[in-house]
Amino acid sequence: FAVIAEALGATPWADADWERLPGVVGEVLADDAPADAVARAIGDAPGLITVGRGFLFPVAVEAALKLKEAALLLAEGYSAADLLHGPVAVVEHGFPVLAFLADGPARASMEELLADLRGRGARTFVAGPAGSAVDLPVPTGLAEGLATIPAAVRAQQVARSLALVRGLDPDAPRGLSKVTMTE
Repeated sequence: FAVIAEALGATPWADADWERLPGVVGEVLADDAPADAVARAIGDAPGLITVGRGFLFPVAVEAALKLKEAALLLAEGYSAADLLHGPVAVVEHGFPVLAFLADGPARASMEELLADLRGRGARTFVAGPAGSAVDLPVPTGLAEGLATIPAAVRAQQVARSLALVRGLDPDAPRGLSKVTMTE
């Protein structure tokens, strides 16, 4: 989508971001220990909410899908605003929430949401810029639009690790095939 966006007009990232992206993804792939720790903490929870805002909202939705497919976890992805308009009611003490942060205009409101969720007793796990209080660090310095890519890799690492914690084969998800026949 980023390539298509560039073909359509101006984008909020530069060539330097593209040049840095493979190294950033490589850093994330080389360090799956944070994902393993988050997966162990989620453990056998019956459900989880993922949340993001702005560019990271689609990452939250994709993370929920991967957690359903690989780890058989009932997960739902929300935008920060949508979560606060009803679904937040399910959040109680110990309920896991996986949040995605990036440096940019949405960060402050996401931090406010996280404070609210923690106040409700949620067990929050945050994927975001390294150097801040995050559970799943993503190297800093990428434009927000491209920071989605290493954030999505972190989400995939959590789904894989949680599948393994739950004794499942993440490479052979139940009920999932490469081809879905439709009529």
